[in-house]
Amino acid sequence: MRSEMRVKLDFLMEQLSAEGYTGHQDRVAHLLAQCRATLIRATGHLGPWEAQQLGVAERALAANFLRLALVAAQNALAISHLPSDEYDYGVESLGAARGQLT
Repeated sequence: MRSEMRVKLDFLMEQLSAEGYTGHQDRVAHLLAQCRATLIRATGHLGPWEAQQLGVAERALAANFLRLALVAAQNALAISHLPSDEYDYGVESLGAARGQLT
């Protein structure tokens, strides 16, 4: 399922790169919702790192940065495939970075 979602994200990114991003916010929003649902179905929950990346995607969409929204969704999918030790290290680094920013 996650690989199918990756194909959809890649396809939409290529299509919008060729056609332009103007007026495609709804398509990107729909795909982000599908991506979130796919990640939740895969594990039964949304991990913290994936949630962070999807949050970036949603904020980028709201600011009309559609390519950034798609890249962040791709990142969320890629993160979900990491081995547990790499994932845990990334989550720890994310937490440390958040502590430095506050």
